[in-house]
Amino acid sequence: MRAVYRAIGVFFVVVGLLQLAKCLVESSSAIAATDWPTVAGTVKSSGVRLVKGGKGDGHVPAVTYTYEVNGVSYQGKRIHFRDVSEMPEQAEKTVSSYPVGATVQVHFDPDEPSESLLRPGLYRYSFIWLALSVGGLLIGSAMIYFYRPDARPKDAA
Repeated sequence: MRAVYRAIGVFFVVVGLLQLAKCLVESSSAIAATDWPTVAGTVKSSGVRLVKGGKGDGHVPAVTYTYEVNGVSYQGKRIHFRDVSEMPEQAEKTVSSYPVGATVQVHFDPDEPSESLLRPGLYRYSFIWLALSVGGLLIGSAMIYFYRPDARPKDAA
């Protein structure tokens, strides 16, 4: 049975490491985007998109905006680096900041102007994924350690 628990522990560590790597890459990109140049854009559509999932429905803020860089027009859809499912009230609050026709500040990648977003930097969900990644690593490491072959059962003396 120890081997099964150790295998589960290894699984948690591997998944935790992969998720941690993804979080670190996304976080560094989100932070780097705070230095991207900005231009004025116009909100073309704004609403909450319902996403059906295995664990229930999610509500994702959906904003489409247009902007221009060096005479070329672009359309963007990202608010953050990652689409985030939110509670309905929070999603509505997010999109209420972007009414149709509003002028918004668009951050765009100077190397790839078609890449843009409205809110650069870290956001609350960045920390949730980071915490889950670290939690998976800790749980997996503990399982590997406590179910190692040389560990003695509590009742053995």
